[in-house]
Amino acid sequence: MSAVRKGRRKKNTFGATSPPFIDYLKDILRRYPDGGQILKELIQNADDAGASDVVFIHDERTYEKNSLLSEDLGKYQGPALYAFNNAVFTEEDWQGIQATGRSVKRNDPNRVGRFGIGFNSVYHITDMPYIFSSKYLGLLDPQEKIFGDGEGGYRWSLDDDEDRNDLFTLRDQFQPLRDIVKQP
Repeated sequence: MSAVRKGRRKKNTFGATSPPFIDYLKDILRRYPDGGQILKELIQNADDAGASDVVFIHDERTYEKNSLLSEDLGKYQGPALYAFNNAVFTEEDWQGIQATGRSVKRNDPNRVGRFGIGFNSVYHITDMPYIFSSKYLGLLDPQEKIFGDGEGGYRWSLDDDEDRNDLFTLRDQFQPLRDIVKQP
């Protein structure tokens, strides 16, 4: 590449771009029935993952707001819907949940959820869903309010000392999960 073209490279960058994730979600929520199929989508996801059990818990409790990742997360320390199944996320599942609009199920005829919007249906009832599976806890932040621009969430590993320290230090942040996970 010539020096002239190389210097102008940034200025002349051209190509199709993806819409920001938040725009994609707004479009889904605009076209999707008003939250009417959230449970169905989560059951389909569990079935596709090979789960034999699915449980939903509506927790009406509120939790302390003293030790949170961000003060802005205080509004999420209230009532919540928890969805559990006995399948475990694979690394492909963790990657897939981040690949909005590019479902890994789309080309698999054995997957019930290949036609739906799956997990994205939860954005009808929350802006910041948590996912806890195997040794990871993920917090999705599609509006990029907590982790900053370009940071759509964070995934803690129970195998990582620093991440485990966060889970203990930010006690109020994760107390709702502790209370629910230990229930029968």
